[in-house]
Amino acid sequence: MDPNAEEKARRVRSLLSSYYGGGVGGPSPKTASLPAIDRDGFDHDAYVTQSVRDVPLAELQARCVSMAGEIKQLDGDMQMLVYENYSKFIVATDTVKEMRSNVATIESRVDELTASVDGTAAKADAVNLKLSSHREQIEQLNGVRALIKKLQAVFDLPAKLRTCAETGALALAVRYYVGAGPLLAKYGDAGAFVGVKRECDDAMGTVEEKLRAGFHDAAAAAGTRRRRRREMHEKASEKASEKASEKASEKA
Repeated sequence: MDPNAEEKARRVRSLLSSYYGGGVGGPSPKTASLPAIDRDGFDHDAYVTQSVRDVPLAELQARCVSMAGEIKQLDGDMQMLVYENYSKFIVATDTVKEMRSNVATIESRVDELTASVDGTAAKADAVNLKLSSHREQIEQLNGVRALIKKLQAVFDLPAKLRTCAETGALALAVRYYVGAGPLLAKYGDAGAFVGVKRECDDAMGTVEEKLRAGFHDAAAAAGTRRRRRREMHEKASEKASEKASEKASEKA
């Protein structure tokens, strides 16, 4: 690389660094090696006086031309830096404007959502307020409905018991009757329930007779089985005795 070009580039970097805050706290080793014109605290009057006194005219003219070129180059570099920083500033400004617009949009949507939630909560409170006055009545009606279902089951109970008695589902008949026992005990002596309770008792009488007959048949069958087992055991004992007698007579 050309020494003069390298020297110019070093001087440009030094000047730009000093312009943007570089070199704070005293000159660096690189700055110390630069010509006196590139250092802090440069005395231009002394430099001109010394140059006029010590430098030949031809070299002085060459220095003037060189310095004019360097000034033009530095001016161009400074303009380029300003342009680049300005472009970055414009981009940053546009980004900030876009962010502000997005934030404003989000805030407006959040406000709309908050208003919607508040409206929903208000409607829910109004519905709860309207229902609260009828809640006890609704609970009472539900209780009456459940009681009516139970009473309807009691009215249907005689037919169910007769069907169970006819089909032999005696255990199911007993379960139905026991389940309806509290209602029959409470309402069985009032109004139409008198007839229902009488029919249930009649049907359960039939169920009871069949249960007793079943128990009797089961007991008879059990007795028969025991008698047969005893007879079989006696026959086996007799056969064993006969065989023992035969063996004893054969030995004699």
